[in-house]
Parts: sequence; C-alpha cells; structure tokens
Amino acid sequence: MNIDVHEFAVLDDGRRLTLHQDRGFSTSATHMTADHAEGSVLTTVLPDDAEVTGDDHSWEWLASLIRDHGIAVTPEQLKTVPYVIEFGPRLSALLDSGDRQER
Repeated sequence: MNIDVHEFAVLDDGRRLTLHQDRGFSTSATHMTADHAEGSVLTTVLPDDAEVTGDDHSWEWLASLIRDHGIAVTPEQLKTVPYVIEFGPRLSALLDSGDRQER
C-alpha cells in the first residue's frame, strides 16, 4: 500500500493552503491501525536533523511555504497551533474496517 502525505495549513477563515504533497510512505502491513498510520505519517514528516534540533517538524520551512501564499507567519507562531493528522476517506475506511475485524 502506498500512502501520500500532504501538509496543509488551515487559515482562520477556514481556507486550506496545500504546502506540499511530495512525501509519502509504503507499507506491506495487512492490518494497519490508526496508531500505526499516524506514526508512519509523523516519521515521514520528521525533519532529517530532528535528533540534533529537537524539532518534530520543519517549522521554518513550513512557515516559508505559507509565506509563499502571501500569509505572514513565523515558525514560533506555527509551534503554538495544533498539528493534526487527518486520513483521507479511502485510508479511513481501511482503518475502520480493520478496527472492526480486530474486535
């Protein structure tokens, strides 16, 4: 299974700005849980130098992508808002059906 990871920002007015959609991961898991999927997403977006910087996201890079859309934001501001993982409908359906099978 190949899973695409897109990062986006939700603005105060509800608009979503797609920041990038060039990442993802593959898995051969036959029964994926939501926790497994979330962990894989976080591993995918984790900065390469996370062990050195201690940052769980590339805040400066994400802020620059938002600024490219004409929105003034700093990395420090981004750190104060929740980082939410959402699954698309197809993956959600697979995770839901897997949860029902395990019960």
